[in-house]
Parts: sequence; C-alpha cells; structure tokens
Amino acid sequence: MNQCVLDIIIVNYKSTNFLLKSLKSIYNDINDYPVRIFIQDNASNDGVEEILKSFPEVQLTINPQNIGFAKAINRAIKKSSSPYIMVINPDTIIQKGFFQTALQYMEENPKIGIVGPKIFNNDGSIQGSARAFPTPLSGFFGRTSFLSKWFPNNWITRNNILTKKINGTQPVEVDWISGACMVIRREALIDVGLLDERFYMYWEDVDWCKRMWIKGWKIVYYPKIQMFHFVGGSSNKRPIKSMYEFHKSCYLYFVKYQAWPSIVLKPALFLGLSSRLLLLSILLLFRQDKIECKSSNSRPKILFLITEDWYFWSHRLPLARAARDSGFEVLIATRVHDHKECIEQEGFRLIPISLERKSRRLLKELLGFFEIVKIYKKEKPDIVHHVAIKPVLYGSWAAKISKVPFIVNAIAGLGFIFVAQGKKSSVIRRIAQIAYKIAFLPKNTIGIFQNPDDLNLFINAKILKKKRTVIIRGSGVDTSIYKNTPEKNGVPCIVLASRMLWDKGIGEYIDAAKQIREQGMNYRFLLIGDPDPENPMSIPKKVLEQWSQDGIVEWKNHSDEIPAIFANANIVVLPSYREGLPKVLLEAASCGRAVVATDVPGCREIVKNNENGFLVPPYDSKALAEAIKHLAIHKEKRMSMGKRNREIVVNEFAEEIVVQKTMKIYNHFFQKMKQVELQSSDHHILN
Repeated sequence: MNQCVLDIIIVNYKSTNFLLKSLKSIYNDINDYPVRIFIQDNASNDGVEEILKSFPEVQLTINPQNIGFAKAINRAIKKSSSPYIMVINPDTIIQKGFFQTALQYMEENPKIGIVGPKIFNNDGSIQGSARAFPTPLSGFFGRTSFLSKWFPNNWITRNNILTKKINGTQPVEVDWISGACMVIRREALIDVGLLDERFYMYWEDVDWCKRMWIKGWKIVYYPKIQMFHFVGGSSNKRPIKSMYEFHKSCYLYFVKYQAWPSIVLKPALFLGLSSRLLLLSILLLFRQDKIECKSSNSRPKILFLITEDWYFWSHRLPLARAARDSGFEVLIATRVHDHKECIEQEGFRLIPISLERKSRRLLKELLGFFEIVKIYKKEKPDIVHHVAIKPVLYGSWAAKISKVPFIVNAIAGLGFIFVAQGKKSSVIRRIAQIAYKIAFLPKNTIGIFQNPDDLNLFINAKILKKKRTVIIRGSGVDTSIYKNTPEKNGVPCIVLASRMLWDKGIGEYIDAAKQIREQGMNYRFLLIGDPDPENPMSIPKKVLEQWSQDGIVEWKNHSDEIPAIFANANIVVLPSYREGLPKVLLEAASCGRAVVATDVPGCREIVKNNENGFLVPPYDSKALAEAIKHLAIHKEKRMSMGKRNREIVVNEFAEEIVVQKTMKIYNHFFQKMKQVELQSSDHHILN
C-alpha cells in the first residue's frame, strides 16, 4: 500500500447519526488516495462503536469524558504522520471531487498553510466560512448573531464575512476559514504548533489561522472544493455549555491578541457578552432538544396568533374554516374570554395565551413574547398568521427564532399610535416603524394590508418591499347574514356601531347629534358597542351612560344582532380617524344602507363620495351633521346609495372573495413546502 498522503480527523460528540453519513461521503470520494481516518469521540454514549461495523478501517478512540474539541484534535494529530491533515466536523457531507482538487492545489502551492472549501447549509445557502480576522466590534455581528440576522447588510458583517464578496471558483486568500473543514499542511503545522487547548470548542480555528498568518503561511478559500454543513449537529446537544464556551473563547481570543487596549477591551467585552449571554440563556429555556421533521404525509399546520378570541371570532373565523376545509390543521393562539367552546366546536385547537394589548410593562411583555416562542417551538407550525400590532411584532420575532417556514403578517389598521399627535407620539411612532422593520426582515414573510395608504406608509418608510406585500381589503362579509332589507318608515334612525373609542370619531358623532337636535330635528341616534379598557383611547363607561341619560344618543352594549339593528336603521355612520378597512361599513353596505364616513385611510376604500355614501373631513362634527341631515331628508338619494352599496359588497367584499385571496397565499406557501420536501427527498446529501 502506498504511503498515506492525508490523515482525516473527526471529533464526535453525540452526532453518530451524522458521522455515519459523513464517513460515507468521504469514502465515496477518496477513490485510490491512501488516507487514514481518526475519530475522537468525546464520551457520546450514543452507540458510536457501531460505525466500526460499516467502516472497520477507521481508528476510533473513545474518551472517557468530553475533553473538548481542541484537545481531542491534538491527540489525533499526535498519532498522525501524513503530509496533509484534514480536520472536519461530523455533521458534514463531502461533495465529489473534493480530495483530488484540494490535494492537487496544496501540492502545487507550497506556501499555502490551510485551504478551506465552499460550505453550503442544508437549504443550499452559502455559509460565511471565509472571513476577515475578527475585532471586538465584529464579534457582535458574527455569522449567526442576532444582530447579523436582523441587520444582514450592515457594513461590519459585510467586511467580516468575505464569502459574500467572492464569486466564481478561483482560490482567494483570506484571513481565516471555518474550522468545520480545514486541509492543513503538516510543515505549517510543525511551524505554528498544535491547537491552543484553552479554546474548548470555539475560536480555535481563527486562532490557528492567526498564528499561521503571523508565521507567513497563506490561508486560502477555494470555492471549487465544496461540502455541506449541518450547523450545530454537535453543539446543539449541550446548548448551555456550548453558549458558555463560545463566549469564553471569544474573550480569550481578544485578550490574547490585544485587539483593543485592555482598559477598553475588558469592560466592553464584559458588558456586550454578558448581555448576549443573558438573552441567549432566556431563549434557550424554550428550545427543544429533539427536533423532528414532519412526515410529508402529515397535515400542514397553520397557527393564528390574535390577542383576543372575540376578534378572531368576528373577523377571522371564515378564513380559519376555509383553511380547515382545505386540509390544514388549524390552531388558534389567543387570550380566551367568551368564545372557548365556540372555537373548539369548529374543530380548531385552542391555545390560551396571556399576551395583553394594553400592557406596557417590560417584564410582562418579555414573558408574553417567550410564551409565543415556546408555543412555536412546541407546535412547529408550517404557517403562522399574525393579526394586529403585537402579534405581528412579537410573533414575527418568535417565528424567526423558532424557524417557522412561512409568516403572514396582517396589518389590520395601524392603531392610535399612527393617528396620535405630539412629540411623544412621534417618537413612539418612529420606534414602532423600526420594530415593524425588524419584524418584516425574514424573507419568508408576506404582509397583508387592507388599504393602499397603510401599504404605502410601510413602503415609503422602507419597512418592507412591495414585492412581499398584498392588499386584501378587509376580512369580508357574509352577505347571506347581512341581507339587503328594505327600510322601515318612521323617524330616521342613525347608527354608529364600534368599540367605544375616541378615535372612532364618537366625540364628533355626539356633537353632530347635538347640532341636529338643536335644529329641531328629532332623529334617533344609536351608539352600539362596549368600551375597550385595554385601549388608551377607550371612552369611560360613565361618559357613555351620561350621554344616554342626557338624551343625546341611545347607548347600548355590544350586540350579536347587528343585522337586525341595521335592518331597522336608515343611515350608518363611522367618523373614524383612521382604519384598516372597517368591517362595520361593509356590513352596513351589505344590508343596503347608505353610509357616512370620514375621508381617511380604510374608510375611503369602501365609501365613494356621493356614490354610495358621503365622505366628510375627520374631526369635523359640522360636516358630519350636514351629511347625516342630507341623507335623512333625501330618501331617494339614500335608497340609491344603499342599492349601490349592496352591489359593491357582493362584487368586491363578499366573504368568499376575501377568503379565496388569503387562501391563495396559504396554498402558495404550501406548494413551496412541497417543493422543498421533494428537493430534500431527491437530494442525496443525507441518503
């Protein structure tokens, strides 16, 4: 047998299932090259001895305890003698032509100390395996850090991760390459020495390359040699230990090379790494050690995250039914009030959550967020559908952490923050825009907007790009329930039905009612709905009761009999300051009623001025009163507008139309999932 030209060293820790596939890929490519394979197992206790049945020629050493990566590599190096050494992780798959290309290149270039391959993730994306030497600042923007994920195009990461700048297949000299796979010249190894065993399992690769660079050896990234790396195959087995060792090694590296003056370096690293450690520690409380891939035969799972069960029942029930009937398993994560039995009777799985709309306390918000993370990690939904502000923000971040494949963010109106005035509101609004931008960073996210004004606001603020958005106007209306009924004769009846919030224009409605009564017109004004204590714009119950006692309006609590109320009404009013797309106007229009609304986003998507209703300026009670009077006096105009409203709803806003548009998004995602499964089944990486 020819003298060995390459010694391959693999350190294994509870990754024997990966190791078997890695060895198979190695033996499929070595051809006639004389190589030896050394496996150092760090007390895996996962049946690693079984590999000898398939690969009896490997030299397996089982350490009685986990001695760490660097020390295990050094033990194997001391047993080796070949002119080249390859250090490789067990969770890797070598691609064809690897050894011939790598060894030939090393033979032809004697100044090369280490060469590293182009490394792919399991999904085919490229890992940042070629890098510049790190600085304390770039340490916060590492390849897998939260900051790099949230701000992937920041200048620090761009300058640190060199693979993003390298195109083609030609070799490129870099500062250092990933320790997931290194081919090392023994002559260079003798010159710089073994791995520094103070680096338990991280940063030993950059330290080795740094020492090579200091000695004048070149480090090369060669894209023509390629492999796949299933990141975390070993480190995920002991997440807390891995996290601790990563940060310990990071600190050791910067101290060793005195990247900054000690007086600056130590407090900076202490504060920065401590905060990262705290955040990661909290997140890891919610991770699951066992991650199971779904069978391709299992039902796709969709999870709706909505803060209130009553809102789900009134606005998203038809969509959930359609998803269920299309074969999805439907989960509803929401705060449970009065609709538990109704939701469960539909065959949906209800998951109670504690997230509150009104809460502003940091600890409570963090607990609510971590609760969502835990749910997503446990349930592993294929699609999450977030509705309204907190579900969109917290749900998107949780979905990113939990690796949910697809995210649907429904912007159901922008809330009081985007209509409130003043310096404080302006600051909060800016913070909200930044938070939304982070929420929409994942490329697997699509935003559903109910009107073009909200969509353009997000695009102009550079929160997301238009290609990842769709306008679906409202949640639809059941035209068989909200029937077109003829008006009843008698005193004109005007209705405003909504949550009792100031920004619904209820103050203006009260003022308009007063003006009309002062002019001697004895119309009937109804106010239907409950206060919302969790909204800062909620109107106190005592104020509502006082208006009713004074005879200005008849205030009644929320009712499930809105179709009957509209059947007895002549005009429906909503003088809101801003909306997503108000369902109450759709319901009134479906009943054939003329409407008066404000000329603001959301309302003007439904009401075309002087065609199917009147649009008046927001905050203008006088204009509101004039519009109400005009419709009350001119019955033919009112009837014509009501007829046109019914036509518009049936043709544009019927429940089945809106549901079909949203289901199209779900089915698009579902088809992408099937394509991924098909590609995975055809991919021979893990077979």
